[in-house]
Amino acid sequence: MTTRDWARLGQYMVDEIQADSCIGKYLKDGLDNAIKTTARDYQKYGYFFWVSKIGGKQVIVLTGKGGQVMIPNHYNNSVAVVISASNFKYKKKDLLKEVIPSVTKKFGKMGF
Repeated sequence: MTTRDWARLGQYMVDEIQADSCIGKYLKDGLDNAIKTTARDYQKYGYFFWVSKIGGKQVIVLTGKGGQVMIPNHYNNSVAVVISASNFKYKKKDLLKEVIPSVTKKFGKMGF
């Protein structure tokens, strides 16, 4: 899949959550019922996806083995996609805790 394909998938997830469709309800239920794990102390796990608090709100976070990250943010109708990152770091900043929240916030203000 290309970066654009990942972004389309993320936008589909956002659209389904906002439409409160069957799939959207499933995704929201996964957010609401995510559980703590010993694998990642900074994230919960719900229905085959990770859940992180970004900007004080729980969002879906999809991660891959090669450093891929996709965050469909249904609160501000945005999707952030990173295709490759070493140890989830960018210029010594943590992608999930520092970079992605800032990017999604800016996307929301820009209307993405």
